[in-house]
Amino acid sequence: MENKPQIKADLFNDTEEMTSSEITTIKEESLAIKQSKDEVKLLMFLNKKPEPKYIKQHPTVTVKIKTPDGEKYVPSKYVPITYVRTILDAIYPNYSYEIKESKLVANSIQTTVRLYLTDWNGNQFFRDGVGAQKIQVDSGSSPVDMTKMKSDAIQMAAPSSATYAFKNACESLGNLFGRGLNSDIDYMVANNEDLKEMVNKKYDNLFKDDANV
Repeated sequence: MENKPQIKADLFNDTEEMTSSEITTIKEESLAIKQSKDEVKLLMFLNKKPEPKYIKQHPTVTVKIKTPDGEKYVPSKYVPITYVRTILDAIYPNYSYEIKESKLVANSIQTTVRLYLTDWNGNQFFRDGVGAQKIQVDSGSSPVDMTKMKSDAIQMAAPSSATYAFKNACESLGNLFGRGLNSDIDYMVANNEDLKEMVNKKYDNLFKDDANV
């Protein structure tokens, strides 16, 4: 199962490392939720936004947003891979992952990664993620002309593709891992009774007041 590819550090503004106190706080909050077995608290915890200082702006990728003056393109927001891995280590310390597939799609390498995790009852579950990275070719060449690819193009594209796939799998766990950063919807979840009532209604009282639930 464990086939860990190289997960390279994100090259873009990846200089902000979490402090030991921040990591300890995440671990303690995660452990407290695990012991309480409170599904609503878990939902709120995983759907908190990352701390603003860990949210970066991509230097080349843009997204379209709506403003009072119309639509415009702004830098895409993301959290670095080092932050994602630190959070994952703190919450799911026994995780593992493997590459399920890696293939050439047009002028890019596309990779599928499966992330294996263990819940608080000891049951294993997984999340799949997909990522792609363009293969670099000589300047002025057609982006799909593989005869003009740079000598180290595959070596550079393959790990990056795996990194993006890994991050994509982690994002599916919640906004804490960077999901929803470029969405028009504010995913911040309030820590109040209204949320519990809303979740109960939506899931037909899935989260009951039973202490064992």
